[in-house]
Amino acid sequence: MEMSHRGKEFDAAIKKAEADLRALLAVPDTHEVLFLQGGATTQFAAVPLNLCASPSDPADFVVSGSWSDKAFKEAKKFSAASVAWSGKDGKYTSLPPFDAIKQNPEARFLHICSNETIHGVEFKDYPEPQNKSGLLVADMSSNFCSKPVDVSRFGVIYAGAQKNVGPSGVTIAIVRKDLIGSAQPITPVMLDYKTHADNASLYNTPPCFAIYICGLVFEDLLAQGGLAEVEKKNAHKAGILYDAIDASGGE
Repeated sequence: MEMSHRGKEFDAAIKKAEADLRALLAVPDTHEVLFLQGGATTQFAAVPLNLCASPSDPADFVVSGSWSDKAFKEAKKFSAASVAWSGKDGKYTSLPPFDAIKQNPEARFLHICSNETIHGVEFKDYPEPQNKSGLLVADMSSNFCSKPVDVSRFGVIYAGAQKNVGPSGVTIAIVRKDLIGSAQPITPVMLDYKTHADNASLYNTPPCFAIYICGLVFEDLLAQGGLAEVEKKNAHKAGILYDAIDASGGE
């Protein structure tokens, strides 16, 4: 915990953590892996600041629960964000048929939350963005590294580590490289993806211990056989729980 983030020991730890995460998710060379701070909530601002050239640029949001609603409200400060679909009237108990998502072809990106922890709805597949750039962005905090994901389908994936892969304090962002370097002029230095990509996630002192623990988790997930095997185990555990609930008759 006291080692220098500039020392060779931590340099080896963060490089191995990135390499193992790339192996787990088959992250292509077209994407950067960034170890950030501020939680996924900070990414609610970072995404529009980095992907929208100005606050007048439109962006589409699927509001399927509390977290995507917060992401939408924050994005409105830095973009012309709009709701492409909302589950609010149904108390966030369902997800939309993809053809019910009213996308703006001029939107800079389509944003989803892959799994809403509070309301319990999870995308099993992902909508195709209809915007000109073909950009899909996902908050994957609560199901990150729980199953395989085709990273190439996404412009940005971000996740707070504390839900699945480590302690609080580190946020992981997987960002397509061609999206880095065009942040709005007002973007704070710590929210600019280029800052962190250019400095290998070491622009300032990172959450070293949290990154080290994430690395151990990635190593363990690989040792279990990778995310396809982890997904099978998760489905088995969920089956035990939900079978018991279904058999209880509500008592």
